[in-house]
Amino acid sequence: MSLAWLQDNRASMARCGVLRQALRVELIELALAEAQVSLPPPDQLQSALQAFWKQRQLPPPKRAAWLAERDLTEQDLALMVSRSGRWQQWCGQQWHQKHEALFLKHKNQLDQATASVLRLEEEGLARELYLQLAEGESSFAEIGRHFCGEHPNRQSGQWGPKPLSELPPALAELIRTTPVGQLREPHRLGPGDWVVLRVEAFTGSRVDDPEVQQRVLRLEGEAWLDQRIEAWLKG
Repeated sequence: MSLAWLQDNRASMARCGVLRQALRVELIELALAEAQVSLPPPDQLQSALQAFWKQRQLPPPKRAAWLAERDLTEQDLALMVSRSGRWQQWCGQQWHQKHEALFLKHKNQLDQATASVLRLEEEGLARELYLQLAEGESSFAEIGRHFCGEHPNRQSGQWGPKPLSELPPALAELIRTTPVGQLREPHRLGPGDWVVLRVEAFTGSRVDDPEVQQRVLRLEGEAWLDQRIEAWLKG
């Protein structure tokens, strides 16, 4: 596959809903090739391959057929299973020296919280349930089990720890500004969207945390990719 091939087959791939993902993979592989990022050492590659086959529950006798059905070679598979690690390495090569500035740029996407949350359509119901919680008559878990089924796309009940970047911006900011342990009175996020919450724990990201540094590099890599994908799609 190449960018030229993608351009020639753009319409059909778009109809199948795979154009953007295919473009993302091709841009990553082009960047890795240009920077001469090689495959990992044999022991690391073997571990990645074993994890890949284990996840798919395919014993050795069935693996060759699985590859043939998808028109893949063992080299193709090696590139696939090592792509994430090689991409992380590439991101480090590009931006490691700037990780402190990038940390400040992405900090709001890195903080994590554990919270108890109720999201409801009606203000009156939100206030009624808030009083039940304040007086100890019920719990977030009990109420959440009842109401989350009505709105499965809304976060209700207890969840976390999870990055605030996975939440709607208004909800993330509300959690960020609520003291840990305080039961927050009903707050309107938008039309027909009231929230009652209590932040159970909040973990602010630290620039010297190695895991945070890796996440910062991945975020910058994703931003780099998004820019090039959008430019190609508009071209």
